Amino acid sequence: MNPDRPRPLRLATLLGLVLAFLLPALVRAQAPATGTLAGRVSNEATRQYLNEAEVTLEGTTHHALTERDGTYVFSNLPPGTYTANVTYAGLDAQKQTVTVAAGKATTQDFGMTAGIYKLGTFVVASEVEGNAAQVNKQK
Repeated sequence: MNPDRPRPLRLATLLGLVLAFLLPALVRAQAPATGTLAGRVSNEATRQYLNEAEVTLEGTTHHALTERDGTYVFSNLPPGTYTANVTYAGLDAQKQTVTVAAGKATTQDFGMTAGIYKLGTFVVASEVEGNAAQVNKQK
């Protein structure tokens, strides 16, 4: 055998090593760049996380229900600006604009409220009647 001539086994090994290093780089270069949107939904008045609140991304088919701990996740979103809508029975719906960047995880939490928790100013007035009025006059 000629010592200057490469052996078939060495050539196959060298080719295998080159492919092992180049193939993952080629796959990553061709993978679409996407991002993630995640967060938590809670009741702002009670500070409790909401289970099964509905989170949707306007103009898309993406929707999710929150877990017991109030978390939701949208994975593999194309980069861009989205309007996230959150609804939960008995609480006011919320809408928030969110920007998702390629290769990044974006966090957007929501604190839900309801009009029943918002109390306006009120006045308490009363009149003293009957015997109580007479007793107060004598004092």
